[in-house]
Amino acid sequence: LLEAREGQWDERLLRVVFPYAYRAALEAEARRAGVDWWLLAGLVRQESSFDRTARSWGGATGLGQIMPETGRWLAPSAGLSSYDPSLLTVPEVNLRMAGRYLGDQLDRYGGARDLALAAYNAGPGRADRWRRELGYGGDPDRFREAIPFDETRGYVKLVLRNAAVYRRLYGQRRDPGLATAGE
Repeated sequence: LLEAREGQWDERLLRVVFPYAYRAALEAEARRAGVDWWLLAGLVRQESSFDRTARSWGGATGLGQIMPETGRWLAPSAGLSSYDPSLLTVPEVNLRMAGRYLGDQLDRYGGARDLALAAYNAGPGRADRWRRELGYGGDPDRFREAIPFDETRGYVKLVLRNAAVYRRLYGQRRDPGLATAGE
């Protein structure tokens, strides 16, 4: 599609590439968890491309790619009196768990998005180790580049990029540099 447009992006094409399904539920669960909904949208875009039935090779399921055991652990704090892994494909349930888990990581790392995202992707134990070993605290870009796992390094950068795109594309004040179709 981009080739057919001779490399030109516009708002319509960006909305195809960056969908915002389940918007009301995502924003509600982000508010409930105290996280920026653009960040949660960027995370969901990276994890599942908003496919509620997405399943990773490792068994992570749904919009926020929650592992079944993580879901079991999160269920009580998500207000579920009983838990079954099939609930991970229910958008509202998965978004509540993803928002809660992301919020927990942001709290754990004092709001540091890069550390919270590294923990969401690779686990808090690894993020704790990287914070110590890589001397986190100065330049966040330097920290991101030093993450030793290619997947996690890319993940952190992509989720942050996705969040910025969602904010500009769907925010109330559209970025003045973003052309609409036909402009």
